[in-house]
Amino acid sequence: MSFEIEHMAASHLFKGFAQETLSSMASLMRKEVHDTGAVIFSEGEEGKALYLITEGSVRLSKEIEQKDKSVTFIDMAVGEVFGEMALLSEGPRTATCTVVEPARFLVLSRQRMADIALTDPRTHLQLIENLTGVVCERLREVTRRLTELLETQIKAEQDKEDLETLLAQSKETMLDLVTPAHGIKIVKLK
Repeated sequence: MSFEIEHMAASHLFKGFAQETLSSMASLMRKEVHDTGAVIFSEGEEGKALYLITEGSVRLSKEIEQKDKSVTFIDMAVGEVFGEMALLSEGPRTATCTVVEPARFLVLSRQRMADIALTDPRTHLQLIENLTGVVCERLREVTRRLTELLETQIKAEQDKEDLETLLAQSKETMLDLVTPAHGIKIVKLK
């Protein structure tokens, strides 16, 4: 079994495929090699292909509205795929992908996916099912992360309300302590 086919067989995207089918699909995929720091694609570019990491690692990040800031979505390594939405629908990339460690990829373009649909509908259907599984798992992870962020925001808002209540109570206590009944003259400053 070749290096590429081993990585394909270990990936969720290609699970359940016979070695002969993997060999056939591998022949349709192009190979790419990139050094650390290389940008594989940028947010906003048209998505045209899916990438399977066979060596190295990448980071997916998204620009945020603050000047020169980005947030890392995920770091990915050998055996993982990214760019999968490009095979399911046309549209812009939703993140920027940068090589973290020198990397090698097998790349499946949208056009090659269409070729598989025409020449081997059964393989295409299995690939779509596996691709749907990958996308669903990513959606579950995004939902989990979003829930964590919302819970953190709700807690921060409650903490802010608690702090405001505590400050108001402290102010009342201080005013009670500095009233004329205690022999302290209140001076209002302008």
